Amino acid sequence: MYKYEKDHFNDFSSIITVSDLDKQLVKNLSGHNNVFVVENGVDVSYFKPLETTKINCVIFSASMDAFSNQNAVHYFMDKIFPLIKRELSDVKFYIVGRNPNNSIRNLAKRKDVIVTGTVDDVRPFIAKAYVNVVPLQVGGGTRLKILEAMSMGIPVVSTPVGAEGLKVKHYENILIADSE
Repeated sequence: MYKYEKDHFNDFSSIITVSDLDKQLVKNLSGHNNVFVVENGVDVSYFKPLETTKINCVIFSASMDAFSNQNAVHYFMDKIFPLIKRELSDVKFYIVGRNPNNSIRNLAKRKDVIVTGTVDDVRPFIAKAYVNVVPLQVGGGTRLKILEAMSMGIPVVSTPVGAEGLKVKHYENILIADSE
Protein backbone atom coordinates (compact mmCIF):
# COMPACT_ATOMS: atom_id res chain seq x y z
CA MET A 1 0.00 0.00 0.00
CA TYR A 2 2.82 2.38 0.90
CA LYS A 3 4.46 1.98 -2.53
CA TYR A 4 1.12 2.36 -4.31
CA GLU A 5 0.28 5.55 -2.42
CA LYS A 6 3.74 7.01 -2.95
CA ASP A 7 3.60 6.23 -6.68
CA HIS A 8 0.21 7.96 -7.06
CA PHE A 9 0.37 11.03 -4.82
CA ASN A 10 1.03 13.33 -7.75
CA ASP A 11 -1.89 11.96 -9.76
CA PHE A 12 -4.12 14.24 -7.68
CA SER A 13 -4.39 18.00 -7.34
CA SER A 14 -5.21 17.69 -3.62
CA ILE A 15 -4.88 15.02 -0.96
CA ILE A 16 -7.03 14.67 2.17
CA THR A 17 -5.73 12.94 5.29
CA VAL A 18 -7.38 12.30 8.68
CA SER A 19 -4.66 13.69 10.95
CA ASP A 20 -1.91 16.30 11.09
CA LEU A 21 0.57 13.45 11.51
CA ASP A 22 -0.62 11.79 8.29
CA LYS A 23 -0.64 15.16 6.53
CA GLN A 24 3.01 15.75 7.40
CA LEU A 25 3.92 12.21 6.33
CA VAL A 26 2.22 12.67 2.95
CA LYS A 27 3.88 16.06 2.43
CA ASN A 28 7.29 14.62 3.29
CA LEU A 29 6.88 11.60 1.01
CA SER A 30 5.29 13.37 -1.93
CA GLY A 31 6.43 16.97 -1.87
CA HIS A 32 2.74 17.71 -2.50
CA ASN A 33 1.62 21.11 -1.17
CA ASN A 34 -2.15 20.69 -1.38
CA VAL A 35 -2.56 18.30 1.55
CA PHE A 36 -5.51 18.90 3.87
CA VAL A 37 -6.85 17.38 7.07
CA VAL A 38 -10.46 16.33 7.59
CA GLU A 39 -10.51 14.78 11.03
CA ASN A 40 -12.54 11.68 11.75
CA GLY A 41 -15.46 11.90 14.10
CA VAL A 42 -18.32 9.82 15.39
CA ASP A 43 -22.05 10.36 15.55
CA VAL A 44 -22.40 11.67 19.10
CA SER A 45 -26.16 11.16 19.02
CA TYR A 46 -25.51 7.43 18.42
CA PHE A 47 -22.43 7.01 20.61
CA LYS A 48 -23.89 8.65 23.69
CA PRO A 49 -23.79 7.60 27.34
CA LEU A 50 -26.13 4.68 28.03
CA GLU A 51 -27.85 3.83 31.29
CA THR A 52 -26.49 0.42 32.18
CA THR A 53 -25.03 -1.56 35.03
CA LYS A 54 -21.26 -1.40 35.04
CA ILE A 55 -19.32 -4.63 35.45
CA ASN A 56 -15.76 -4.95 36.61
CA CYS A 57 -14.21 -5.08 33.16
CA VAL A 58 -12.05 -3.34 30.62
CA ILE A 59 -12.81 -3.52 26.91
CA PHE A 60 -10.93 -3.45 23.64
CA SER A 61 -13.23 -3.20 20.63
CA ALA A 62 -11.78 -3.55 17.16
CA SER A 63 -11.76 -5.70 14.04
CA MET A 64 -9.87 -8.73 15.25
CA ASP A 65 -8.83 -9.76 11.74
CA ALA A 66 -6.34 -6.87 11.62
CA PHE A 67 -2.78 -7.70 12.64
CA SER A 68 -2.42 -4.45 14.60
CA ASN A 69 -5.42 -5.36 16.77
CA GLN A 70 -4.32 -8.97 17.30
CA ASN A 71 -0.90 -7.70 18.30
CA ALA A 72 -2.54 -5.19 20.67
CA VAL A 73 -4.56 -7.91 22.41
CA HIS A 74 -1.50 -10.09 22.97
CA TYR A 75 0.54 -7.11 24.15
CA PHE A 76 -2.21 -6.21 26.63
CA MET A 77 -2.53 -9.80 27.86
CA ASP A 78 1.24 -10.24 28.25
CA LYS A 79 2.25 -6.85 29.65
CA ILE A 80 -0.72 -4.93 31.03
CA PHE A 81 -3.49 -7.26 32.19
CA PRO A 82 -1.27 -9.01 34.77
CA LEU A 83 -0.57 -5.61 36.36
CA ILE A 84 -4.29 -4.83 36.54
CA LYS A 85 -5.08 -8.29 37.94
CA ARG A 86 -2.62 -7.70 40.78
CA GLU A 87 -4.76 -4.80 41.95
CA LEU A 88 -8.21 -6.00 40.83
CA SER A 89 -8.22 -9.79 40.88
CA ASP A 90 -11.82 -10.14 39.66
CA VAL A 91 -11.54 -7.82 36.63
CA LYS A 92 -12.44 -9.23 33.21
CA PHE A 93 -11.13 -8.31 29.78
CA TYR A 94 -13.70 -8.08 26.98
CA ILE A 95 -12.34 -8.45 23.45
CA VAL A 96 -15.13 -7.28 21.18
CA GLY A 97 -14.82 -7.45 17.42
CA ARG A 98 -15.32 -9.45 14.29
CA ASN A 99 -13.20 -12.34 13.05
CA PRO A 100 -10.99 -13.18 16.02
CA ASN A 101 -8.33 -15.66 14.94
CA ASN A 102 -7.53 -18.83 16.90
CA SER A 103 -4.93 -17.15 19.10
CA ILE A 104 -7.52 -14.56 20.19
CA ARG A 105 -10.36 -17.10 20.57
CA ASN A 106 -8.10 -19.30 22.71
CA LEU A 107 -7.80 -16.49 25.25
CA ALA A 108 -11.46 -17.11 26.12
CA LYS A 109 -10.39 -20.37 27.78
CA ARG A 110 -9.46 -18.16 30.70
CA LYS A 111 -12.27 -17.27 33.10
CA ASP A 112 -11.27 -13.60 33.04
CA VAL A 113 -11.34 -13.09 29.25
CA ILE A 114 -14.46 -12.84 27.10
CA VAL A 115 -14.11 -12.91 23.31
CA THR A 116 -17.39 -11.94 21.65
CA GLY A 117 -16.62 -12.07 17.96
CA THR A 118 -19.04 -10.05 15.85
CA VAL A 119 -21.70 -8.14 17.78
CA ASP A 120 -24.76 -6.38 16.39
CA ASP A 121 -24.11 -3.30 18.51
CA VAL A 122 -20.84 -2.49 20.29
CA ARG A 123 -22.36 0.27 22.43
CA PRO A 124 -23.72 -1.93 25.26
CA PHE A 125 -20.29 -3.53 25.63
CA ILE A 126 -18.53 -0.17 25.74
CA ALA A 127 -21.12 1.23 28.17
CA LYS A 128 -20.74 -1.52 30.78
CA ALA A 129 -16.94 -1.24 30.92
CA TYR A 130 -15.14 0.96 33.40
CA VAL A 131 -12.28 1.54 30.97
CA ASN A 132 -11.74 1.28 27.23
CA VAL A 133 -8.17 0.23 26.44
CA VAL A 134 -6.36 0.82 23.16
CA PRO A 135 -3.05 -1.04 23.52
CA LEU A 136 -1.90 -0.63 19.92
CA GLN A 137 1.78 -1.02 19.14
CA VAL A 138 1.50 -0.49 15.36
CA GLY A 139 -0.98 1.33 13.13
CA GLY A 140 -1.91 4.51 11.27
CA GLY A 141 -4.83 6.87 10.80
CA THR A 142 -7.11 7.64 13.72
CA ARG A 143 -8.71 5.36 16.24
CA LEU A 144 -12.46 5.62 16.00
CA LYS A 145 -12.71 3.27 18.98
CA ILE A 146 -11.24 6.04 21.15
CA LEU A 147 -13.70 8.62 19.83
CA GLU A 148 -16.62 6.21 20.33
CA ALA A 149 -15.70 5.50 23.96
CA MET A 150 -15.06 9.17 24.72
CA SER A 151 -18.40 10.12 23.18
CA MET A 152 -20.07 7.58 25.50
CA GLY A 153 -18.30 8.99 28.55
CA ILE A 154 -16.06 5.95 29.07
CA PRO A 155 -12.48 6.66 30.20
CA VAL A 156 -9.79 5.64 27.70
CA VAL A 157 -6.29 4.38 28.39
CA SER A 158 -4.15 4.10 25.27
CA THR A 159 -0.59 3.54 24.24
CA PRO A 160 1.08 6.45 22.45
CA VAL A 161 0.59 4.63 19.12
CA GLY A 162 -3.08 4.08 19.89
CA ALA A 163 -3.67 7.80 20.36
CA GLU A 164 -1.68 8.92 17.31
CA GLY A 165 -3.61 11.18 15.00
CA LEU A 166 -6.03 12.39 17.66
CA LYS A 167 -5.99 15.75 19.37
CA VAL A 168 -6.05 14.34 22.89
CA LYS A 169 -4.11 15.36 25.98
CA HIS A 170 -2.69 13.00 28.57
CA TYR A 171 -4.50 13.46 31.92
CA GLU A 172 -6.98 15.88 30.35
CA ASN A 173 -9.22 13.62 28.26
CA ILE A 174 -7.22 10.38 27.99
CA LEU A 175 -4.53 8.48 29.84
CA ILE A 176 -1.58 7.58 27.66
CA ALA A 177 0.60 4.82 29.02
CA ASP A 178 3.03 2.18 27.90
CA SER A 179 4.44 -0.59 30.05
CA GLU A 180 7.83 -0.42 28.37
